[in-house]
Amino acid sequence: MDAASSPKSVTRLTAFNNQVMSNVNMSNNTAAKAAAEFVGECLFHRHRGVLNYGDKVILFGNDGYEKDQRSQEEVELIKRHLADCKLEVSEFGQSTEGFSWAIVVNNYQRKRISTNRLEKRLWECWQQACGIEAMKA
Repeated sequence: MDAASSPKSVTRLTAFNNQVMSNVNMSNNTAAKAAAEFVGECLFHRHRGVLNYGDKVILFGNDGYEKDQRSQEEVELIKRHLADCKLEVSEFGQSTEGFSWAIVVNNYQRKRISTNRLEKRLWECWQQACGIEAMKA
């Protein structure tokens, strides 16, 4: 049984889904914090990525946000990219230990968002924050 399918992870996933998919208007970055806790616990093996929940898209990183300036710069770069794409960032949150982070983007109009392109751009932001020239595919 891998970490993502352990009983504890399944329970966390259910709680996370309930929070993110809730129609209740959440404040204080509740969904983003729940997402950061979830990815830190269940998707830690993925350094960064994108999850599509239909009317919400979640970008995340497991890269030491609180203490790593590169991670903080990566987040600012991807937020600028999202703004340039006219995507509304509704929340940002960190896990309790400050290592993992998540950005919740509203997609109420259900725009076609390529999670693959968004994840590629997220990795490019990380490379830029690290001073590495983006690799051309």
